[in-house]
Amino acid sequence: MPVPADYGLNGKADIAAFRPLEGNWYIIHISTNVGNSIYLGSNVDVPLPSAYLPQ
Repeated sequence: MPVPADYGLNGKADIAAFRPLEGNWYIIHISTNVGNSIYLGSNVDVPLPSAYLPQ
């Protein structure tokens, strides 16, 4: 599931995806072009793509 949001808190939306079967987040920070994966969640979680976009 694509879930773009400002994960780096720099005012720019970063590229991100959540894989529910794994419970992994994959994020590429736009300002640094550095990617990482984070295990945070479970296979029943549903991310809210626009919940953390800057106003």
